[in-house]
Amino acid sequence: MSCLNSQDWTAEGGIRLPILVSAKLAIAQAHDWGALVDAYLVDAAEVGDRFVAYVYGDLSGQLVDGMTIVTPPSEVIAEVEGMALLRTVSGNDHYVMVSRLPAAA
Repeated sequence: MSCLNSQDWTAEGGIRLPILVSAKLAIAQAHDWGALVDAYLVDAAEVGDRFVAYVYGDLSGQLVDGMTIVTPPSEVIAEVEGMALLRTVSGNDHYVMVSRLPAAA
């Protein structure tokens, strides 16, 4: 089940995060992950060795909060409080998966 619903979209087409997701995002951003976090992923879905998700807090400034992105091939390297630190296979980038969608059957 998605953390976002139709009421979370604003009239301007942007996303307003639900309070629960905002709280989890704040917790993820405050946690010391032991790596420089390039971006935070909300409602992530695993597709092979990549993740599709809404992105927030992109360190590069090239991605707008709420954009849908596809990560490069990545792997989970740590899990804390239901969140996960991802590292790209190349080792160049790290993402924190704040929330995850269940796998399709």
